[in-house]
Amino acid sequence: MRSESADRGWTWAAPTIAVMNGGAPARLFVRGGGVCLATFGRDSAQLRVTVDADDGWYDTGDLAIPDGRGGLRIIGRTADRIGGSFMIPINDVETELREHPGVDDVALVGYLDDQGNELACAVVVPGAAALTLAGLREFLTARGMTEWYQPSRLELVTELPRNATGKIRKDLLRSQVKDGRLANRLPV
Repeated sequence: MRSESADRGWTWAAPTIAVMNGGAPARLFVRGGGVCLATFGRDSAQLRVTVDADDGWYDTGDLAIPDGRGGLRIIGRTADRIGGSFMIPINDVETELREHPGVDDVALVGYLDDQGNELACAVVVPGAAALTLAGLREFLTARGMTEWYQPSRLELVTELPRNATGKIRKDLLRSQVKDGRLANRLPV
C-alpha cells in the first residue's frame, strides 16, 4: 500500500514478517506491498504467483531467530544440507546440538571421507561440560535423532567465523575443515 507525502515523496507500508517457530530457528515468511508478486523457478521454469499461494506469504528461504531486541537475525538458509543419497538436515541437527549443556555454539559442515562420501562435521564452541564425539552422538540418539544425521567428526574452536551481519561463515569453515587448518582450534 502506497501513499504520497509532500515532503518525503512516496512511502510504502512495512511488510509483515513472521517466523513460525517461537524462539527456535525457523523459516522466515514475509508479505506486504513491497514483496514480490510472483517468482519464476530457475530450475523448474514455473511461474508461481505469491498471492495465489499461502495467503500471500512469501517464503524467503532464510532461517531466522528473534534477536532479543524486537528484530530478527538471519542464521542460514533452509536449503543448507549435507550428504549425497541421504541428505542431513543441518538446521535440525544444529538445533538439537545447541541444547547440549557442553555446546555454546555450533555449525555443521560437510567433509569428504576416504570413499568420497560427504559426512557431517560438528564445529563446536564448547561450554562448561566436556565434549566428545561419542558423547554428542549419545545425546542426539537419546533425543531420537537417526544415526545417519549425526556428525561423524568433531572439531572444537574458541569461536565460529562470522560475517558483518553475524551469519556463520560456513564456506570458510568447510574449506578449513577440508584442509585441516581450522582457525582458533582447541584440542578434542
